[in-house]
Amino acid sequence: MRYTLFVLGILAVVVGGWAVGAHADESTPQEFLYAFHIRWASGVPSWAQTYELTTGAQATPTAGAWALRVLSSGGAVLEEYALAPVRQGTMDVVIPYASRGFRAEVRDAAGALRLEADLSGSRVCNDDAVCDAQYGEDGDNCPTDCAATAGSAATAAIAPQIPVSSLLGAWLMRLSMAATAILLLGAAVRALDSRRRPYDN
Repeated sequence: MRYTLFVLGILAVVVGGWAVGAHADESTPQEFLYAFHIRWASGVPSWAQTYELTTGAQATPTAGAWALRVLSSGGAVLEEYALAPVRQGTMDVVIPYASRGFRAEVRDAAGALRLEADLSGSRVCNDDAVCDAQYGEDGDNCPTDCAATAGSAATAAIAPQIPVSSLLGAWLMRLSMAATAILLLGAAVRALDSRRRPYDN
């Protein structure tokens, strides 16, 4: 009976360690997105709400002739989404967040500016040639300001922070493997003892 309970305990540790380790590997951080809300009245667009930062799924690409663009302070196009204008209604456009995003604009098929929004409050990178690490700038999200620190950021990435759940899963897995080895060794010893007993008499 004790041996059976011991075996069940070892199996529980093995399964538990595997489950915790597998769950830890599945956890990934979500990335931010821009959500723009456009109101259409008689084919004329206006902002229902300029924008907000969100997470989730991006908008499905369309084949419209209009375009919503996210621009840097220097005018470079960071993100672009094709819009298909409508006569009436509200349109929610969710596109990738740009750390250097400074301005958003909506242009029609002829290239005329129809809407504009200030995104400077949402950006991490301000393109001022100074790497402001205290505000979240680094070599990945702000290469224009942090070009000199990109190498150090890559070096730091070699030793990433490991979540506690991953460490727990790894230790449980090691513990379960060691316990399994002990269990197998014990089973082998018991088998040898049971074979020797008839000859001991």
